[in-house]
Amino acid sequence: MKFCLTAITILFCSLSFAQYQQFPKLEQMRAKQAWTKILKKATKLSANDKYKKEPVPYYFQAEALLHIAKDKSLEKKYPKAFKEAVKLSSKAAKLDEQGTGSIKFANFLITFEQEATIKANQLFNDQKYNRALPIYTAIFDLNNDNLSAQSSRGLCEIEMELSVGYETLASIIRKLEDTTIAQKIQLDSSIAHCFLQMTDHLLEEAVIDSAHKNIKLATALFPEDEAIADQYHLIVKNYKQFYHHYSKYSDALKICVQAANQYKDDKRFLTLEQEAMIKFTDAQILYGKYDFIESIWTNYTTRKRDPNHLENLDVSNDLLVNLIIEYHHIHQPAIAKRLVQVLFNINKNVYEKVKPRDDFSFKLWGKQICTRLMEKNDFYLAHLLSKYIKLYISDDPEINALENEVRAKLNDYKLTLSGQADLFIKDKNTTAGQYVELLTGFHKVKTYEKAYIIFNIIADQYPEDEQLKAIQKKIIIEDYHINFKGSRLIKQFVDGKIVDELRWKGNVKQCKPGHIFETAHIKTLQRINYYRRFAGVDLPSTFSEDLNTKAQQIAFDVYPGTEECKKSNLVKNTPGIQMNGAHTSKAILSMMTATTDAGSRTYILNPKNQIMGHGSTDKNIVIVNDDMNQVDEKYDSLAIAWPPQGMVPAELIYGRWSFSLKNADFSKAKVKMKVFGREVPKENIVIDEFNPQGAGIPTLSWLPKDVILYAQMDLEYEVEVSGVKLPGVEKLQGYKYKVTVIQTK
Repeated sequence: MKFCLTAITILFCSLSFAQYQQFPKLEQMRAKQAWTKILKKATKLSANDKYKKEPVPYYFQAEALLHIAKDKSLEKKYPKAFKEAVKLSSKAAKLDEQGTGSIKFANFLITFEQEATIKANQLFNDQKYNRALPIYTAIFDLNNDNLSAQSSRGLCEIEMELSVGYETLASIIRKLEDTTIAQKIQLDSSIAHCFLQMTDHLLEEAVIDSAHKNIKLATALFPEDEAIADQYHLIVKNYKQFYHHYSKYSDALKICVQAANQYKDDKRFLTLEQEAMIKFTDAQILYGKYDFIESIWTNYTTRKRDPNHLENLDVSNDLLVNLIIEYHHIHQPAIAKRLVQVLFNINKNVYEKVKPRDDFSFKLWGKQICTRLMEKNDFYLAHLLSKYIKLYISDDPEINALENEVRAKLNDYKLTLSGQADLFIKDKNTTAGQYVELLTGFHKVKTYEKAYIIFNIIADQYPEDEQLKAIQKKIIIEDYHINFKGSRLIKQFVDGKIVDELRWKGNVKQCKPGHIFETAHIKTLQRINYYRRFAGVDLPSTFSEDLNTKAQQIAFDVYPGTEECKKSNLVKNTPGIQMNGAHTSKAILSMMTATTDAGSRTYILNPKNQIMGHGSTDKNIVIVNDDMNQVDEKYDSLAIAWPPQGMVPAELIYGRWSFSLKNADFSKAKVKMKVFGREVPKENIVIDEFNPQGAGIPTLSWLPKDVILYAQMDLEYEVEVSGVKLPGVEKLQGYKYKVTVIQTK
């Protein structure tokens, strides 16, 4: 049987090759390069019923036309020679099912592929996709191994909005999944572009798993391609956010580690990996898995792809010190303390693997890490870390001296930064680099009061400087996390019991208004001053003991069940009273969000309201001084907007926007807004009726509909307030500013 099959195969090949012996005249003409004669003869043969389904006549025609197309003397007689050569090449290839034509016409096929590729690429670059498409198709028909031609064909189809284009690209990617095929194929930019185009399409279709699979294959095939690396970074970043949204922190960490292994020298991927490590660590803290945290960070630091384990340890220390400080800022000292012990254990584990030391004690490590932080001017981090180290080593002279040294250096550094800020505020010749250095300092010491004054200055002097934008964004996001989120009242474990930080101690039966825990006052003031400086009011508020007592009495008077107690007249006669929150931080938030109008937020943002009072039961009271302080004249012309000019966290863009200005009449004012350079329709901006008798500073407020808060990019809204009447000024005034919505996660 085997012999029979072999004999049949030989006979078939002999018969196939014999087909070409049927055209001796064409062969003779070919030897003489008589291309026009070949074209005529082959055309007649292809019209003959006997030969019209054989590929040979079409191959001869295509070869003749290719040579004719290069002969300028024949250009007028055969103006479409190349186009016809392409068409006939495709037809010959389709009829040549056994591929025997490639034996006889090998030289022609090589020449055609080279010249047709040049022509097609030129047309593609000129965006003449409809003319390039049939050429790429012909090239691929003649040579199915030419994936570059197939990918270019698919790209043409996509540009021409032909749905089959993505099917073409998908078939290429399926072929390249076979490593045997991938090794044989000559990879070029068109195939790389194929991966990019297909991945973009899958992202648009929200098929992120397939997009991730495609781009991973592309990184293996094109490890040096920057565009593919860029797209891989984008997908991993989106993937990480997707997994974090659904609390799948281990999955996010896995894809980030894979990406960092692929691009171990690319800071973008290393940053994503670090962020995933922190999120994963946060999740383990919730379950108290500190031993596991110690293990994964030890493994992360001593990872195989990077032998510089002691340098890696510096990075791990920086990341975890910042995490410790974050827990300190949200008033979780027990967690922060426990993480300090974990951090020491990680350092000990790494040293035991890399460079064993018998004297590696907790105290020695504490002095070492604080010294390193001070060398980088991270005095604030060193100061807080030294406090937590001291909790483990009490009354140690060296540790006490270390804490005092750090505190002194921190205070000196703060004074230096404050002095520089004052000079820069007065000196209009300050360079962008000097501002960057100053703001970097503020970022290091977590002091933000004067940073916002600088923001307003650089918005006028250096509005497009990317370095300034970057450090400004860092400060705004960190300030949000530390002083907005950090000012929430939380519940803590105290003496084995869960205790609310408010801790109201009052007695309805005895008609005693009681008092609240000091932390509640501190956090309320923290949030008030956060809003004030963000809005450009650089006059911090304070609480007075008298006003706190008064506010506590009011809070008690409106508490359910106190009807039998003798009530004061404070509720009716006290300005600034707010009773719309279940907890301190929510009370201030509700003053800012303003469900019916924006008047209440002016109590918080009014520069004159520097002295306030705060009290609470289950309702929170914030009151202001009856005799408001006089302030600098510059505040008479200070426009106070919310959201304010510049970068604003998406979480702080409330439904109602407002614009306040002392002595202004907004009765004829109008508001226009733009996003992406397009004007927001008038019907999407609902302006509240102006109340000239309203409390606080005269305020115009409006509700813009369909404001986009959460996006993959920063969104800039242009605001124009016009028709503002000022006393003693005949012409109506107008104000323009920009609000950029940023993401904090």
